[in-house]
Amino acid sequence: MRNHPLTPMTDPNLVRVLQAQTNRRVGLVDIATVWKGAHAVRDASFDGILSIRKPCTARKR
Repeated sequence: MRNHPLTPMTDPNLVRVLQAQTNRRVGLVDIATVWKGAHAVRDASFDGILSIRKPCTARKR
């Protein structure tokens, strides 16, 4: 998607990409929580996990 002619995705950090599109807070939920189901994701958001912003460790190209 990085070289897509209409909508190139030049930033690999989805948190930053989504944050630029909304006034709401954007964050991450780890895959282990997602595997536990919707209730676990909902509980994580209520616990504030969704508001934690982790730095992107991927290298920009």
